[in-house]
Amino acid sequence: MSGRDGIYFVPKADNHLPHLDWMVIRVGSHMDAVMAIQKSAIHAGIVRGKSSWGVRCKAVQFAALSKEIRPNLSDYVAPLAVKKLFRLEPVAVGVLNEDLVKWGQDNSWSFRVVKRLGRNSVLVGADKIRLMGFCL
Repeated sequence: MSGRDGIYFVPKADNHLPHLDWMVIRVGSHMDAVMAIQKSAIHAGIVRGKSSWGVRCKAVQFAALSKEIRPNLSDYVAPLAVKKLFRLEPVAVGVLNEDLVKWGQDNSWSFRVVKRLGRNSVLVGADKIRLMGFCL
């Protein structure tokens, strides 16, 4: 949800799903979000989640705002519009998110890790459904 002065909203498309023209850069605490919007003028407000805060921006401005908020981040990853969510399991204990993304790229499936759901399962977001020929 984005907004100011305690009023928050979520930009939605005509199909009632989150609008793909808007993206969020997660920063952590509320104070981190306030400091991030003071660094840049291309933001569209603060975003509040259940346990984290972020800064909303237009999708075309995501790269520029990311570099302003986190200038020391060397490896920039292009954003991926998440239209579908998938649960990957079982995942070996200790596997890094980067290894999962590389595995997906090796199988012609681009996704990003949204969050860990436990020791051996991961929630991933993708822009399209991949025919699961490699699943049993």
